[in-house]
Amino acid sequence: VAGHVLGPAYEQLRELVARFGTRYELLKEERAALDFEDLQLKSVELLSSSDPLRDRYREQFDHLMVDEFQDTNELQLRLIEQLRGPRTRLFLVGDEFQSIYGFRHADVEVYRRQHRLFSEGDEPNGDALPLTGNFRAAPQLVAATNAIGAGLLDGFEPLTAFVEDPAPAADDPPAELLLTVDDRKAWEAEETRLPRLPDDPSP
Repeated sequence: VAGHVLGPAYEQLRELVARFGTRYELLKEERAALDFEDLQLKSVELLSSSDPLRDRYREQFDHLMVDEFQDTNELQLRLIEQLRGPRTRLFLVGDEFQSIYGFRHADVEVYRRQHRLFSEGDEPNGDALPLTGNFRAAPQLVAATNAIGAGLLDGFEPLTAFVEDPAPAADDPPAELLLTVDDRKAWEAEETRLPRLPDDPSP
């Protein structure tokens, strides 16, 4: 029964999202409005279409710093490249293990590619520096994170705790690990009867 209900419901949701997108573009056009992504697209388009304008902006920046770089995408990288002059120093701060914004087009491969450029010496005047000091978490939590990270993540760099060890409460463990069953197949249930679109990673 669930499959006969869920399949059509998902199809209706897809149609609703498509109509929302069309209506949203029309309303922006009527109001001469731009959203955040439009601003990025227009900025890249403007800077890449005018050498004098691009050069004028590039002359303003001796240094560019991008924080949370693991959450950037190709469009944002193009914007950075348009603003970066030949002598501009680029500072990128990020951690691929904290990349959580794929749903809004963040692409951790952008981070990995740039990190390789820095770490392999292909970035002029560039160095890849690990930032592993942790000033937020108790040492026991950092130790638990290091144990799990080293066991599960290739390339994990252990953290160093810089917080004083608080006195533990009686009988309370400093860290508690809760495990769940990794049942990804449950998300792929056939009974949803949801036809896959070519660009869908999964139902």
